[in-house]
Amino acid sequence: PETCDSCRGEAIDEVGLHPSFRGHNQSPALEVCPNGDILMVIYTSYAEYEPTVSLIASRLRFGTDQWDMPERLFDFAASNDHAPMLWTDKNSGIVYFFWGNPRLEGGFPFQWTSSKDNGATWAEVQFPNFMNEIGGRSNQPINTAVRDKNGTLYVACDGVDGESVLWATRDNCKTWYDTGGRTFGRHTTFALLSDGTSILGMGGKRSDIDGFMPRSLTRDGGKTYEVSKTPFCMLGSNQRPSLLRLASGRLFMA
Repeated sequence: PETCDSCRGEAIDEVGLHPSFRGHNQSPALEVCPNGDILMVIYTSYAEYEPTVSLIASRLRFGTDQWDMPERLFDFAASNDHAPMLWTDKNSGIVYFFWGNPRLEGGFPFQWTSSKDNGATWAEVQFPNFMNEIGGRSNQPINTAVRDKNGTLYVACDGVDGESVLWATRDNCKTWYDTGGRTFGRHTTFALLSDGTSILGMGGKRSDIDGFMPRSLTRDGGKTYEVSKTPFCMLGSNQRPSLLRLASGRLFMA
């Protein structure tokens, strides 16, 4: 059997998949839904930034060991649908899906939709209404969103070159604002710390301190960051960090 990245159009056609399914599949978003299913969204393309990049989804149903056949999810016309990210609001059980269009002229920093039935159906796509001037950014989310103890939701996105940014909303996505600061690293992955307000950002590409991955810690909601060196090696061009809080309360870094 061929791997997805080596598949060409003929092989995809023989399987019976939609012609929008391509051989290059990258940047997966995965989330455990409230019903126990694992939902995956990934972009599919021939090249990363072509205008026909689209998003496909698959599901590993609770208690099974076989993934469902992938299906088309979202595809904006003539725009590269890119950088999927899933997040579940533990209080409401609503699953949120964020993504961006980094090569769409005049595009928003991100857009999102939500699902109340574990990703079976999705609401109308929403675009952010920013209440302040937004700074430098790339229109692509990263892999984490966090909500602090005060109810503010932060969505991580790439900044410019070797930076990342947290967009934030205090009113459950009605309005948004640029938090102002930038991390030291592209694709920074974030976790909320035990005090309920401090946010730890690990790594990112295009940055290092003496050959090691940087750490960016904000104690003021993303306005400023304390940058320091971690024991992890700097990232290569084909690597991304991931940071998760386990059920035990410990942080897991990969």
